[in-house]
Amino acid sequence: MKVYIVYDVKNISFCYYNISINLFVGDAMKLIYFYLWRCYDVDFNLGINLSENTFITLKKDNTLEIKELEHQAPLNFYGENIINVSAIVGKNGSGKSTILNILGLNRLDVQSCYPDSQWMAIYENNGAYFLEGFNLEEKFNIHKYAKKYIAYSLKKDNNELYFDDFIQNNGNIQNNYCIIHNPDFSNNKNSYGNSNIHEYDSRNYGFKRSYLKTNVASLYEFITKNNDFCSNLNKKNININIIDTNKDSTEIKFYSQLNYYLEHDSLIFIRSKKNIKKIERNEDLFIISLIESYITYIINNIIDEENITNCKKIITNNEYDDDMLNFTLIKESLMKTTIEIIKYLENNHDYLFEHLNIQLFFEIISLIKNNNKLTFNNGQSSGKNKISCSIPLNEYDNSIHELILKIEEINAPIAIRIPNMSSGEYSLNSKIAGISKAINLSENEIDNIKNFIIILDEYDENLHPEWSRRFFAYLLDYLKKEHSECKFQLIISTHSPYIISDLMKENVIKIEYNSLLKTFYSTKATHSFASNVYDIINDSFFLSQPIGKFAENKINDILNLIDDKSINSKKYNELQRLINTIDDTYIRKTLLTKLCDNHNFNKELQLEKIEDDIQTLISKKNKLLNEINGKHHD
Repeated sequence: MKVYIVYDVKNISFCYYNISINLFVGDAMKLIYFYLWRCYDVDFNLGINLSENTFITLKKDNTLEIKELEHQAPLNFYGENIINVSAIVGKNGSGKSTILNILGLNRLDVQSCYPDSQWMAIYENNGAYFLEGFNLEEKFNIHKYAKKYIAYSLKKDNNELYFDDFIQNNGNIQNNYCIIHNPDFSNNKNSYGNSNIHEYDSRNYGFKRSYLKTNVASLYEFITKNNDFCSNLNKKNININIIDTNKDSTEIKFYSQLNYYLEHDSLIFIRSKKNIKKIERNEDLFIISLIESYITYIINNIIDEENITNCKKIITNNEYDDDMLNFTLIKESLMKTTIEIIKYLENNHDYLFEHLNIQLFFEIISLIKNNNKLTFNNGQSSGKNKISCSIPLNEYDNSIHELILKIEEINAPIAIRIPNMSSGEYSLNSKIAGISKAINLSENEIDNIKNFIIILDEYDENLHPEWSRRFFAYLLDYLKKEHSECKFQLIISTHSPYIISDLMKENVIKIEYNSLLKTFYSTKATHSFASNVYDIINDSFFLSQPIGKFAENKINDILNLIDDKSINSKKYNELQRLINTIDDTYIRKTLLTKLCDNHNFNKELQLEKIEDDIQTLISKKNKLLNEINGKHHD
């Protein structure tokens, strides 16, 4: 029996055939269908099904037909809290990254980045359906709450489904689910650059979005809070280093008796003929050196020569001539100099002022001064003492986390160095850290949110093949252990056959383009879970060969030579040696068999080959005889 959605539209209807929803896990939202009409003035007319149990078709008469599939996915295949995983694959330019970015951006950012796109997404939650869409006036003639964008709940009553109400008026459903995504703002039309132009706009209707941010602060939090996953890292440190900004030590002089505080004692003695007693506490030395470097950093980045000269005069006028063992007085003197330079730049409209945040810099100084978990080490480089600060990774500290965030935000001569690890290990941990941070931020900002759709567009890129092979299992294991109270749907795009081999074929969606019909279409993979890499590459990555182009050309050359009936015994032997360099057993045996079949019928060639073999054996025999006779003569 058909069931239709009834509403005031232009001949749009949903029809169902014996629908029975089978969820992996209880009450959890999942995206089941996406349709892209157009984007970038390209007509895609592309539908994508992400469910294993249902198949949706947008028919020519604008009917959405939903059929139940016979396939029933194994219960908890990816984990008890993983309700669904889908991978979208396709050639570059097929639109997969655009689709994931549209799904992951909030309403306002979609409007900025894809203002002319036309699409809809259908979500299902325990038998209830919800729809998000954009620019659907000609498809859905219903009232919009916001410009261009619609978000509706769908109601089923007596075997009929109706547009019920806006999502935001349907209980608290929009605040119970969050879509996590690593956004790409490069297409925004408002010239804001690659940044989130609506990050602090709370007027986001529809389902909530949270953007992934990978930085040292999230990596620190991830390592210190997840010892099981980072046991090899939590015994290491993150280092804070001061970048040396003093181009010429003779041009700037902060003190009456020396240029800068960490100047090497031997240099001081040469100039002043006496040793100066100085502070020995490394923490105080670090702060003094940091403020000095910040001042010289400002001087080095001023372009106007007059402003440079006047700022140097401020340093000279404030030259410290007091107790060299009094840290408080020294710090106050340097901070006073910093403030005066900043005010001078502001009053003289130097553009550099806009890029400086002195309040943030002083907050960093305060956090360093008041944290007893930091350690400071003294070393020497180029005739100057060098103090570094170390952050332990054995336990989480909120003030340290705040310190790292502020250091990453400021323009200053201070750098954070992560502990030694391979690039693959860093990339893997930082990516998982970004996901973990987005989950935690969403939980902190929205009460009772425990359901997430995580969108990862080529998130495994730049990983070594071995790390790529581990990535998916590592991510699932982390979500199951550290966020077991939450439920997740993962939607990914990838170029890694290893990730595809971890998925059921029903979860691998191929986007293809028919160049003759000029149409896009999607299909499910035929090879994926636990399949060999060759089959996956041929099936899911649209390659004509599972080997490199050079190797393909070399094999084609061999085939052409094998078919050459005029080859002599020497060429025959060269071909044999060339074929034996091929490591794939099947290809090697096939070529050797073809070589044998094509040329063994040639009796003259066989005789020539035998003669060559005889001469080779005679040569070996004579060599051995000569060696034996030589030993006898000895």
